[in-house]
Amino acid sequence: MEDRMLNSDRKIDDNEGVVYKPLSFEKPELLVTKKGGEKKETLFLYFCALTVNLITFVSGCSLVWSSPAIPKLKSSDPDINPLGSPITALQESWIAALPPLGATLGPLLTGKLADAYGRKKALILLAVLKMASYIVLAFATDINLYYATRLLLGVAVGMNYAVLPSYVGEICDDHNRGKFGCIMGLFLTTGVLYTIAVGPHVSLKLLTLSCAVPLIITIFCFLVIPETPVYLAATGKRKEATKALMKLRGITKEAAEKDMIHILHLIDESSKSSRGGLCILQQIAGINAIMAFIEPIFNLTGSEIPPNISSILVAVVQILGIAVASVIVEKLGRKFLLLFSTISCTLSLGTLGLYFYLKQAEASYVKNIFWLPIASLIIFMLVFNIGLGPVPWALVSEMFPSNVKASAASLATSFCGLSAFVVTFSFPFMMEFMGPAICFWMFGGVCLVGAIIIYFGVPETKGKNIVEIQKML
Repeated sequence: MEDRMLNSDRKIDDNEGVVYKPLSFEKPELLVTKKGGEKKETLFLYFCALTVNLITFVSGCSLVWSSPAIPKLKSSDPDINPLGSPITALQESWIAALPPLGATLGPLLTGKLADAYGRKKALILLAVLKMASYIVLAFATDINLYYATRLLLGVAVGMNYAVLPSYVGEICDDHNRGKFGCIMGLFLTTGVLYTIAVGPHVSLKLLTLSCAVPLIITIFCFLVIPETPVYLAATGKRKEATKALMKLRGITKEAAEKDMIHILHLIDESSKSSRGGLCILQQIAGINAIMAFIEPIFNLTGSEIPPNISSILVAVVQILGIAVASVIVEKLGRKFLLLFSTISCTLSLGTLGLYFYLKQAEASYVKNIFWLPIASLIIFMLVFNIGLGPVPWALVSEMFPSNVKASAASLATSFCGLSAFVVTFSFPFMMEFMGPAICFWMFGGVCLVGAIIIYFGVPETKGKNIVEIQKML
């Protein structure tokens, strides 16, 4: 290999500046990760990935906070309702839909920040913004403060989706990037489960304050969590990047310097790519609207199972789906999971729409299939979180060039947030004027179209490094 690679004995100067000239290679493909080499996952890597994803746990709380909160805000009892009087249908829609709207704006504010000042600083800003918003929301007694804080929490959710996949993807290696990328979905659904399970049984103030507790842990842990080696290398901080690699991968300085050469080559190659990444359209499958109004949906079914129990079952299944995805994503591949997920979502949403159609038609046997809506929703949540939920965010860390990763991911996240806002805000009105059957059939149709797009337009990235992925786009 030495006779094929130029400057292979060159030592990296710790004092080199931000502007650098990567090494030249006669055969760059020789630098790809060795398939048969030793692959280590240190406890420190797990610590970093899990700790930063506490922010995602809080994002999960934000997305479904309206589900247990809205019944309390509709109450006339001032001991239950902090606003003192019941909210209107329009106010209900705004409370539920403002986070997705904020998620449209958040990435636009964060992408350039993360590329200019680092992923770590952007995540710290995100954690502080979320904590401040939750504290204000907990003590708010005016509907306008509810609007403002829910919008800010949405901005924070958008920042979360734009920056965190880049951070996790850049601290991982080629062989474990998909698995660690799915952790984001696991923490998101755990936050959903916590809010749905605890929310109906505590005051709105206590629920809201408890959502901010994980952020305190995260902020303190940032004292020891490093910036990503990729970002440090790209900005000329070679010494810090080498130290980060040694801690994250549990390797010697010599091995870290070799990995540094590999990283610099990946940065050089990815910066030459002008192609775009995957446009993520998962939100128009209705997931955000369904989670925001999960209890009212179960109330409509007329099922004998209490709505709060049904909601908890759905949230547990979400976690199960994410856990399954994190285990099999490196074995079956991203594209297979996406296809399986979208086709299965089409079938489950179609079945759910059929139940509501039969119920509206007052079919005599509909009472005998009271279990069908909850079964359909459980299957939908399971298969959504096996593929369509976590995998796109794992792809975000793989399919964008390193030099614009956070900015490009921000644009994709903004499209997601915008579509989620439109769907969530319009969902109550669609349910009222079109009926639940048409709504769920529309969501199922979106999933079917998505399956076709994925089949023809999404490449398989399993086991490939950034150079190989960029050449496929």
